[in-house]
Amino acid sequence: MMMTFKRPALVSITFLAILIGTSCGLDANLNPGIYPLDMRNSYQQRTPETNELEWIERQWRMDIPIEYIMGKRGRNGVSRYSKDRGRKNPYSISLSTQINLDTMELLPNPYMRQAGHIDTRIDIYLSNGRPRPKLRSKNDSGPLCLTLGEVKDITNVPRPAAGDCSPTQKLCNVFTYLDGWSVRMSVSRNFYETPQPFCNAARDFLDGMTINRDDQSAMP
Repeated sequence: MMMTFKRPALVSITFLAILIGTSCGLDANLNPGIYPLDMRNSYQQRTPETNELEWIERQWRMDIPIEYIMGKRGRNGVSRYSKDRGRKNPYSISLSTQINLDTMELLPNPYMRQAGHIDTRIDIYLSNGRPRPKLRSKNDSGPLCLTLGEVKDITNVPRPAAGDCSPTQKLCNVFTYLDGWSVRMSVSRNFYETPQPFCNAARDFLDGMTINRDDQSAMP
């Protein structure tokens, strides 16, 4: 099943963003200020008619202004697994934002390369994997926003003795899911105790850049 989204209005592109786009090797023929994310995941599923295994591919397409991009790893547009299982492509991309607490809008973070500007910072990490079945089933009742401790409770993973968000940490992890795609976020400690509004803001932000997103909630 594919979800289609309206093409968003682009964030204004500065000269610095164009320079970053050139240095990252983005395709200037498309738009020097936009990264055309093509995140893909493949899996095998038995057909009801023949009970034979067939390969299913799921895609998440976004046009991301490069002023949000903090880093990338892997090959864009290539599935996590090939059909012959000869090569794996664990692809990931990280985005850095700052949130306007009056509007709950996520804006580019000009301090993404620095340790400062923590109070309103939200970093977002996407990958071409999928959440564990227990987390996918929990998400059926509504969009979840989970702390690391809650994820460990659901998956029966022991919690660390030091806690899930120690007093020395300035940014702590929370997790949400969009149509079976995992979204990890690093948020300020101020947001960690009540993370749901910030997960909602991140979902709105990602949906606003999405061209289409296949639903992989039912993946085996």
